[in-house]
Amino acid sequence: MNRSTQRTLIRVVTMLLPLILKFFRGKKGGDTGSKSAAPTVAPAKARKRVGGSTASERSSTTTAPRGASSSAPRDSVSPVGRCHAARQSDQIITDTGIIVKCLPDDNEGSRHQRLLVEVDRTDITIKLAHNIDLAPYIKCREGDRIKFKGEYEYNDLGGAVHWTHHDPKQWREGGWVEVDGQRYE
Repeated sequence: MNRSTQRTLIRVVTMLLPLILKFFRGKKGGDTGSKSAAPTVAPAKARKRVGGSTASERSSTTTAPRGASSSAPRDSVSPVGRCHAARQSDQIITDTGIIVKCLPDDNEGSRHQRLLVEVDRTDITIKLAHNIDLAPYIKCREGDRIKFKGEYEYNDLGGAVHWTHHDPKQWREGGWVEVDGQRYE
């Protein structure tokens, strides 16, 4: 199997896996989310254009899956739920959830650790893309509770959160990820 076929197969599998997980969770009938302090939402700063497009324009044209749920949020307490319901992108958010899948790292261009996170207080699964060229690798596993701050990008699958690290050029507010009391930024 050539590399292009492998990438396509991985993309298809990673797009379907969250849907399958959501289906089986619905059969169990449980809510794994917890009620933590109300997270915050703030608009992101203006985007610097790189290569003729903004970060959000590049992410909206990519074929990599970012999440798994198109259902409406359970309530509007979650910043991800509010942004997803309003179809907003380029929003700096802080939220919490459970890691449902640790995806293979994206090693093309800037390297990113990729996680699928079921966001608390919603029926939404997002893709969290953490730049491991700028921040330490997150020590985590499926089932771990995660808190994160980064930039939310809407898509109909649930969305993605990136910029979960400091900005070395200090053009924007930095983000972070916390797992087991350890902060990665």
